[in-house]
Amino acid sequence: MKKILAISILILFTSFSGNIEDNQQTEMVYVCSHPSIKCYFSEPCDAYFKMCQTNNGAILKVSIARAKAMKKEKCDCEE
Repeated sequence: MKKILAISILILFTSFSGNIEDNQQTEMVYVCSHPSIKCYFSEPCDAYFKMCQTNNGAILKVSIARAKAMKKEKCDCEE
């Protein structure tokens, strides 16, 4: 009985963590290609886009997982 309970908990945990990873692979965000600009935004942000272009960067639309791999952090748009 303990084995069945342990297996059930393990299956539940792995399916839950898989859903988080799937969400990070499918939700798209905006990042600047310039390495010194460390933010990502879920919605377009004009002030951020202008700052990126001023620094010779390009705006990219990538998954959250990719943004985190680029060492970007979620920021709020301040306009």
